[in-house]
Amino acid sequence: MTKKRVKLSYPFFYESDYSKILDYLKSINQSNFSDEVDIFEKKLGDYTKAANVVAVSSGTSALHLALLALEISEGDKVLIPTLTFAATAFPVKYVRATPVFIDIEDSTWTINIDLIEKYLTNCDPEDYPKAIIVVDLFGRTCDYNRLSTLCDKYNIKIIVDAAESLGTLYKDNPSTTQGLISIVSFNFNKIITTTGGGAILTNQRPIAEYCRKLANQARENVHWFEHEEIGFNYRLSPLLATLGSSQLEHIDEILIDRRKIRQRYVNNLNSYPGIEVIEDSLWERSNAWLTNVRFSGKIHPQGRDKVRENLEKNNIESRYVWKPLHLQPIFFDAKAVLDGTAERIYLQSLCLPSGSKLSISQVDEICEKILSSLDLL
Repeated sequence: MTKKRVKLSYPFFYESDYSKILDYLKSINQSNFSDEVDIFEKKLGDYTKAANVVAVSSGTSALHLALLALEISEGDKVLIPTLTFAATAFPVKYVRATPVFIDIEDSTWTINIDLIEKYLTNCDPEDYPKAIIVVDLFGRTCDYNRLSTLCDKYNIKIIVDAAESLGTLYKDNPSTTQGLISIVSFNFNKIITTTGGGAILTNQRPIAEYCRKLANQARENVHWFEHEEIGFNYRLSPLLATLGSSQLEHIDEILIDRRKIRQRYVNNLNSYPGIEVIEDSLWERSNAWLTNVRFSGKIHPQGRDKVRENLEKNNIESRYVWKPLHLQPIFFDAKAVLDGTAERIYLQSLCLPSGSKLSISQVDEICEKILSSLDLL
């Protein structure tokens, strides 16, 4: 048994993270309290090629603000891939809009554009969705060029849930440049972390300004406290922004490490029948945030569960991929356009340890446990 638990996606903190946080705490005063947020936003904008960045308290709050900025409200329909974390869909309910879940493509695990087109063809014009939230699942992307062409035809606004894909490239451009609004997350397990936080990215300055206003309790730009609409306390702490700026300096190194780890899984496992470590699509260079492995139901019945149980016995964390949202009790009554792909992937697949400081020997040990679970050693 592995003595120390191997975590799924544990963050690594650099010496510079500690020193910069301490320096900020020593220097903090009333006049520079929010400077670090401005600095972090500028660095993030430079990295992602986004003209405007608004740092907020979480990826979920970023999605909420994005929907409000696009005036999505009660009765409006929003398309969402069914294979994603529930936080993608919850903000749609916050604004009393209606989620419509779309199945995913087997090759990419991202939203199925063919199914979207079929759904829209059968829609009455007054029933067209107002927006789509596209999810870069586990750091991988859909074919954004094709999706944009379709959404332009039907006047559907694209929000990119890039919570898991900071550092991913779609056709040599950051995935975060592919929507009218994109959001990222800096949760504890993400590519870089502020231990909690997120950001809105957009090239539309009025959208960014409105999101910033709402995130700051919707205060009007006067020297007293004036409020003409409901606001939220969604601001990112400057202390966390300090950590984010420091982490961002290491992102290239982190991406190299994550991709090396995934490639080691590929090398160790993909030669065995019925086992597939999921790699990039033709149009992307993903950040390899979480490595995913899929077991053929015909060749390895209950393979997902056998592997997970054996890894757990050896103190190695793994996790099912997201349970499809149309199967979640809270969304049982939601409309869904399905072909069964998300359910199959859910039943056959696992997320494997992928932290950037995972050693090659640890990856080899995990692979050995996976193969022994399936009687392949």
